[in-house]
Amino acid sequence: MDFIIDVTVKDPVSNPSISRHLDILKKAELVTCRRQGKYVIYSLNISLLQKLSMEILSFCDRKKDA
Repeated sequence: MDFIIDVTVKDPVSNPSISRHLDILKKAELVTCRRQGKYVIYSLNISLLQKLSMEILSFCDRKKDA
């Protein structure tokens, strides 16, 4: 799943801030990126997000049963 963020139009967050946050997501392997011309395309790491979701649901179920 690719997503496009146009940070040049009416975006209250600075480009360096967005880059810093995307870098954190890349290091956490929640997103991957590839260069396409002058753009960088970011994609969600769906399999990791699914695993993370399952862990969170499992944790919530254990808390509910405790």
